[in-house]
Amino acid sequence: MQHSELQHTAGNGKHALAQQQLILQHPDSAQEFKYTLGAARRTELRRLRSFVKMADYMMCDTLQQVYSNSIRLLY
Repeated sequence: MQHSELQHTAGNGKHALAQQQLILQHPDSAQEFKYTLGAARRTELRRLRSFVKMADYMMCDTLQQVYSNSIRLLY
């Protein structure tokens, strides 16, 4: 893994710098670090997917209420 890739994947801040230095000092831990990054990415994607589903449900419910209220006003 190149230094620029480490900067891109590890993020910003002092914590990220410490993680980069750890990987450079201990190359064996690079595989574990990749797994940790992947796990964090999966968690973030799971939360994002849940948020999108909730927003979709809210939109569908709102449209259903609009349709119901429109039909009720017609009759």
